[in-house]
Amino acid sequence: MGNPNFSQTMQLFSRTNHFLAAYPDGTVRGTQDSSDIHTILEISNAGQTGHVRIMCLLSRVYVAIDKRGNLYAENNMWIEGTVWIESYRGGYNTYLSRQHAHKKWYLGLKKSGKVKRGPKTAEKQKAVQFLPVRRGR
Repeated sequence: MGNPNFSQTMQLFSRTNHFLAAYPDGTVRGTQDSSDIHTILEISNAGQTGHVRIMCLLSRVYVAIDKRGNLYAENNMWIEGTVWIESYRGGYNTYLSRQHAHKKWYLGLKKSGKVKRGPKTAEKQKAVQFLPVRRGR
């Protein structure tokens, strides 16, 4: 669980008009329903500056990426695929997989709300750009 001194509760709204959601059944996807409780996320420090974990507050699962570049919801926060490098570029946040940084795999949502596989992502795509929408605790 995130340290309250180094975490923030928010929703991540993509430039493809979807909120990022992580579900207890292991799926990650985008939804246009801003009231979906699986979109309320905690972004917490993962050690180094700029390295974060993204957790759904309700289901306590972490947004992760596997070796094929598929996004999924993971129960174990210590899996390397749960760590993201958060950057601010052009008014938006991006989340680069720390494990796959050398491949330049980002967290991304397609226009349909489906997740975009890591190998299909690139730094300047709308699919990988998110606006944090702050939430009260």
